[in-house]
Amino acid sequence: MARKLSQEKINEILRLFYEEHKKRIEIHRLTKISRPTINKYIKEDPRYWDEVTYRVLEAKNRRKAQWRSYQQKRREKTKRELWDETYEIMKKEHFQAVMELSSHRWPSVPTLYEFVRSCYKWVRGKFVRKDCLEDGTLVPTTLPKYIRPIHTLAEGLKRKRNTVINTANNALAY
Repeated sequence: MARKLSQEKINEILRLFYEEHKKRIEIHRLTKISRPTINKYIKEDPRYWDEVTYRVLEAKNRRKAQWRSYQQKRREKTKRELWDETYEIMKKEHFQAVMELSSHRWPSVPTLYEFVRSCYKWVRGKFVRKDCLEDGTLVPTTLPKYIRPIHTLAEGLKRKRNTVINTANNALAY
């Protein structure tokens, strides 16, 4: 013979399901009442279909939020990869500019490189663009404001003091 639950236990089941929106398995774990019994009392309540509709909408909104989060993470990953690629290109261009500014043997157009070289002065570990040259010529603002040397140059050059850049700095001082 099946025994009926007390009204207090039934109210607790209904409160957990409808007010706290607990799952049936959670209610079972909390109250130690069998799941078929819990299911029976929940389905007899007139609020049952409203709760089902609410839970379906909640699940739908949760899936939408998860999808948005997934899309956002994908976009961020793509941005990060694009930035890494751009950074590598900028690093190569920067390395080239430093080598051109600090080189002893100028390429085939010496006057252009001499001019660009004379537009910069060495200040605290980087080349900084001057406002004007010694002869009063204004330095073009299209040139980068400063160029940081890459201290990990090829062939085992160690720190700032041992790099080709300091040689260029000494040459700029003359």
